[in-house]
Amino acid sequence: MIVGSWLVVAACAACLFTAQMLFAGRRLQAGAIAEGLLIIPLWMLITPVVLRMAERAPITRLSWPRRLPAFAALWLAFFVGSNVIIRVPFPELRADFLRKLAFGLSVNLPGSALAFATLVVIGHIVASRVARPATVDARHSLSRNAHLVLRDGARTIVLPPEDVEWIEAEDNYVLVHTPQRSYTVRQRLRDVESQLDSASFVRVHRSAIVRVGRIAEVRPLGHGDFEVLLRGGASVRGSRSRRAALEVIRGRYSAMK
Repeated sequence: MIVGSWLVVAACAACLFTAQMLFAGRRLQAGAIAEGLLIIPLWMLITPVVLRMAERAPITRLSWPRRLPAFAALWLAFFVGSNVIIRVPFPELRADFLRKLAFGLSVNLPGSALAFATLVVIGHIVASRVARPATVDARHSLSRNAHLVLRDGARTIVLPPEDVEWIEAEDNYVLVHTPQRSYTVRQRLRDVESQLDSASFVRVHRSAIVRVGRIAEVRPLGHGDFEVLLRGGASVRGSRSRRAALEVIRGRYSAMK
C-alpha cells in the first residue's frame, strides 16, 4: 500500500513537472526533472521506518520530551541526506554544489517538514488501530487474569498477561511495556495491578510492576534500593520499601525450578 501510493504520487509528479516545463517553453532536462522526482523513492524508503518508529516509540503527553527530539533528528538527517543524494548523479546539479544544495534546502524545508510530520501522525493512527488485536466490546466478560484490560476513554485494549514485561506509572497515566511496543492509557496503577496474577507479577516500586519470568538480574543499590534488569534490556528501580519483593522473586524462581 505504501509503495503503491508513492508510485502514484511519482507518476503524477512526473506528469506535472513535464507539463510545467513544456508550458513554460523550456527544454526538458533530466537533472531538473530528477531533482523533483528522485526524492520520492527516498520518501518511500523512509516511510516504513517512520511508521515503525511511531509504533515502537509513540509520542505521548508524557514521553514527548525524550521522543520528539529523536523524530526531529531522523527528519533532519533524511532531509539533508536526501537532498545531497539526488544531486550526485547529475553533472548540472553537481556544479556549484554547495550553493545549489543550500538553495534547495531552504526551498524544500517547509514541505519536507510537513510531509514528515504527516507520516508521523499517520504512523501513530495506524499503530493505535493495529495494536488492538486488542480492541473488544465492553459487553464481553473476561475472566480475571485471563487478559489484561486497559481502558482509556472510549478505547479498550486487551493484552495477554504473558506478553507484558513491566508496567510503570507516570502521573495519571500507566505505561504497559511489552517486547513489541508500549501502551499508554489514562488509568491508575492499582486498577491495573488488581487484574494481574500475583504469582507472576511483583511490585518493586510504588510506580513499577515487573513480570517475574522476565527478570534477568537483580542488583543492590545504595540505601537499601535495588535495580531489576529485565531480559528485554529495561532497567527498573526498586525501592527499599519494597525489599520484600526480593524474597518474593527468589521464592518464585525457586518454585519455577
